Amino acid sequence: MNALDRPFGGKTIVFGGDFRQVLPVIRKGSRAQIVDTSLQYLLRVGNGTEEDDGHGCICLPDEICVPYTGEDIDLHRLIEDVFLMLDDNMTDPDYITLRAILSTRNDCVDRINMRMIHRFRGEEMVYHSFDRAENDPHNYYPPEFLNSLTPNGLPPYVLRLKVNCPIILLRNIDPANGLCNGTRLIKNAIDAKIVLKQHARKRVFLPRIPLCPSDDEMFPVRFKRKQFPAMLSFAMTINKAQGQTIAHAGVYLPETVFSHGQLYVALSRATARSNIKVLAAPDDKDKKNKKSRQDKSKRNHKQGGTIAQPMPASTGDPASSPIHLPMLDDLSRWLDMDGQISFSSEYKKRQHAASSQANA
Repeated sequence: MNALDRPFGGKTIVFGGDFRQVLPVIRKGSRAQIVDTSLQYLLRVGNGTEEDDGHGCICLPDEICVPYTGEDIDLHRLIEDVFLMLDDNMTDPDYITLRAILSTRNDCVDRINMRMIHRFRGEEMVYHSFDRAENDPHNYYPPEFLNSLTPNGLPPYVLRLKVNCPIILLRNIDPANGLCNGTRLIKNAIDAKIVLKQHARKRVFLPRIPLCPSDDEMFPVRFKRKQFPAMLSFAMTINKAQGQTIAHAGVYLPETVFSHGQLYVALSRATARSNIKVLAAPDDKDKKNKKSRQDKSKRNHKQGGTIAQPMPASTGDPASSPIHLPMLDDLSRWLDMDGQISFSSEYKKRQHAASSQANA
């Protein structure tokens, strides 16, 4: 460290870590190639500088989006994009564990996992937990009530598994041997196999252990759940996926994300832009505007149909003579923006002339 006037004393320093700190090295690459490789879009999303619509919503690239129609088939399309040719690769651990769908809420994750486990081939094994309330001598909180609770970070009361399905560990069991919170495994008959990182392909046994929800959970009673510390990982929450690399990732957003940082984590899990698909529902404001337009159209149609009904015959009395409104094909000229009848001066003149002829 003799060159005090030079950065780091003249020593060669190698930087590593997040690409947001240091641009990647592209051999003989131009500045444009280097900037493109550094994923500028993700940079802007992660830093919160991506241009929005004034309401905090940003536009996603069309090539990564799954079209949203509001039907159940939308989620089916997302699953097909992520788990392409699933039926032919159910026994391949590399295929299964390199794919996952990310979402913001636990209920969305559970819904996708249940759909996937029903589709997965093989005999289903069902494991029920043993739930017991603490300090409840009078049994105010029966097991049936505790069974209905699924606190964050705890496995469900009913754990449905099949051989070769992916699961994720929910507790640190044996960190030295790779059994850490967030480790992904493949379920075997009575054990599991680690599939990622330095302990890949190591077979391990998972015991049932007593688990308690964190103190942050707002439950009326503290209870223990004795269950295998794992759950299905066809889908997982975005927060749970932090730090993991998923070769083929899907992102399911039935509602807006909690922050731009959460969206950055979801979009940056995949290894390439072509390997990520996003199914995002429109913002609530867009949904309300669309519903308002649909309701308005239905109201106009209903009013038009009523107006076009046959009118009773004239009795000769001008006061009782019907007002002949235009037919449906001309009705649009006589409706204002709210679907109400707009009697223009021209129309009133025609009605006055008709009444004068009748009086004559």
